[in-house]
Amino acid sequence: AGSTFGMTTTELYEQDFVAWTEKQARELRELRANCWNSPLDLEHLAEEIEELGRSQRHACDSLLEQIIIHLRKLRCAKAEAPRAHWANEIDQFRNELHRRPTATIRQHLETNLDSHDQTAASLTTRSLTREEPDSKPDIPRACPWTLDDILESDDPLAP
Repeated sequence: AGSTFGMTTTELYEQDFVAWTEKQARELRELRANCWNSPLDLEHLAEEIEELGRSQRHACDSLLEQIIIHLRKLRCAKAEAPRAHWANEIDQFRNELHRRPTATIRQHLETNLDSHDQTAASLTTRSLTREEPDSKPDIPRACPWTLDDILESDDPLAP
């Protein structure tokens, strides 16, 4: 993850929106703590700005989990027919995730990869059990991919 130290507020906003929301919320709370005399509702403004950053993180969490679910389905499902659909969805989810790249979000995804993978593995198992009731899906417990593999690979079955 890149450093945001020394960036101007504008640079931070343009390069790492989530870090910008966190900084702006801190600044608003500091202003409030210093008894700034204004009709602005600084605490609620800080909360709303923080929520913008959280929303970005949650959207990226969801996209990452969807990518992992589809990667796991490609690895574990017996059915051939839905494979192209799953691969296309992986491309779409990756494309959407690439629209939101910030150092803060990337670090968040890296830090929480195991948790997202566990959620995705559970959802994959339930989905494949419904889609292929005659077979018991063999879903690996450990994530077989790095974050780079998940986000960057041109081949949905790689590595």
